[in-house]
Amino acid sequence: MVRLKIRLRPGTLRRLEASIRGGAKAVSNQLFQVITAESNKWAQSLIKAIESDSRFSELKSDDDLRGQLGMARTQFKKGGDTDAEDLITLLRGYSVKSSTTGRSKKLNIKFPSLSILEQRLVRSLSSISDKGAVSSGPLQSWFRWWEFGDQGEITSLTVLRRTIGKLKQAQGRGQSKSRSALAKLISRKSRSGTALQITSLPADGTSHISGRGLISDKYRKFAKIFPARLGKKVKAYQRNNRTRIQKLFAQARTT
Repeated sequence: MVRLKIRLRPGTLRRLEASIRGGAKAVSNQLFQVITAESNKWAQSLIKAIESDSRFSELKSDDDLRGQLGMARTQFKKGGDTDAEDLITLLRGYSVKSSTTGRSKKLNIKFPSLSILEQRLVRSLSSISDKGAVSSGPLQSWFRWWEFGDQGEITSLTVLRRTIGKLKQAQGRGQSKSRSALAKLISRKSRSGTALQITSLPADGTSHISGRGLISDKYRKFAKIFPARLGKKVKAYQRNNRTRIQKLFAQARTT
């Protein structure tokens, strides 16, 4: 028999971890090779599903979102800064490990928890002095804002370059020099090249970020589908190898 258990925390899904156990030592070695191969296959399919999702594409290429999250352009990146590709790198570090105890075998499948992703996927806060010098500040998790939303944490006004550009077009020749200067400042000095946060002004609708929930969603769907798919694989193995399994059990009883 094979038992599959997906452990989920109450409320928001915080981790994805499966524990598979199998008995009948005479049968389990080959069966567990099948299970291991299928587990790796589905783990890879989870990562591919995340990479191909429109929410991940948005994270990589949407200038306004990247500006709100404070994602740095290559030339302004600091040592602690991470980006979308680092999320995929962490997910690819999932583990599939097996162990044997007596006549039973155990397989553990583990992906990084959302808490670990929050801790690892960060970028440096930065500020601009009156003279225009950019200085880096403490690290903050862009993943938390992107996955769950900022939940009111952003209290300062976020100014997007796109918004300033539209205002300048609407004003025509009468555009203010201050708006033009601010647009240039964002283009040249903003780490994202797209947005700045002005700490002296309160946040508005442009400042706040709606959570995309991509990883929570994919973890939840994987945990729902994987046990059934693996069960079908095990049943197919048992059906296709019924004669061999019966022989192995017969040998086990006579030795």
